Amino acid sequence: MKYTKLYILIAGFFFSTSLFAQNLEDEVEFLYIKSKYLYETDRHEDAVNAFNKVIQKDANHQDALVLRGASKFSLAAYQGAMKDFNKSIKERGVTKDVVGWIALTHYKMNNMDLAVNTLETALLVDPKNRTLWNLQGDIAQDNNERLKACDSWEKAAALGDTKADRKLEQNCGGSSKSKRDRISKTDFKKGNFNQEDANKSKKDDGILDDDEVISLGDREEDVISKNLKDKDNDTLVRKERDDEMRSEMEDDIVDDEVLSLGDKVKAGLTIDQKPDRDPNERAFIEIDEDLILEIYGEHLGNRKILDQPNILILAEEDGVVAVNICVGRAGSVKSAEYNDDLSTIKKQSLISLAIRKAKEFWFAKDRNKEACGVILYKIAGS
Repeated sequence: MKYTKLYILIAGFFFSTSLFAQNLEDEVEFLYIKSKYLYETDRHEDAVNAFNKVIQKDANHQDALVLRGASKFSLAAYQGAMKDFNKSIKERGVTKDVVGWIALTHYKMNNMDLAVNTLETALLVDPKNRTLWNLQGDIAQDNNERLKACDSWEKAAALGDTKADRKLEQNCGGSSKSKRDRISKTDFKKGNFNQEDANKSKKDDGILDDDEVISLGDREEDVISKNLKDKDNDTLVRKERDDEMRSEMEDDIVDDEVLSLGDKVKAGLTIDQKPDRDPNERAFIEIDEDLILEIYGEHLGNRKILDQPNILILAEEDGVVAVNICVGRAGSVKSAEYNDDLSTIKKQSLISLAIRKAKEFWFAKDRNKEACGVILYKIAGS
């Protein structure tokens, strides 16, 4: 009888312990999901506090540790972000997400040698990360390595990075779609990429490879005449080329819809033409007596704003919070990130708020490519 009672007590102890562990695991997972939602909606200050609770209950929760570091990065708290990333590596080893974040953080902290070295490792671990290729291009441009910059931007553009594609147009004489020796986007996504082969110049034997694209600067008639003898094939290839170029230009904006400057298409003005205005023209929006917004860059200053968020900022100091934004052709803000170079205010709550509100703007449609610029939150402290 005594043994039976003892067994019951032991079984009850293990059952209660198991139940407690299960409840704790469920609680941690619930907190993590909430924290991740805050991170994904750019509520980074709240996200950091929420991830703190997760890590307090489960110090080995590596996903929470990495995302807490990412939120700190977004708030320009680079030292704290680096601590989280290094702790993750110590606990879990090198992973592609962490090493990429470390490269970006070193760059923001102006540790250029460490940024370059870490970036090389990150690209070996994660060769399909367009953000890292774009960063490598930016660093190469800063070091006056134009060929390397163009090559890195081209790889980023092949993976769908529209910022890198515009940098190619502005600095390298053409976008990724018009460069003769560009990397095949399909092959790149499959991981079929060799940097040494990509940088190797091709011998012009007059024969186009399967994935080779004729650049707009080539004499297309000469290439076609050397490779296509049949007139019907010649016509077909020309038609396919024209259709492809036309497809790239088309968008779902009809003639009577609002364009980038809020004007409708007028007689004699094609839909792709823009009035001759300064692309860096600045727009000023007075929110209240304590806050004025300034928007500029790539015609964003003269692009009509269809919807803007309600913004209430209470601050004790005068200054500026700057946010880099990129706006798609449909008008939505595709990305927003803190610009620490143009900012004078470093308070994390204001940075988080500015980033979140920047993503709530909606601009008029524009047939041209994605446009990037800056929103300056000019704050008058109370």
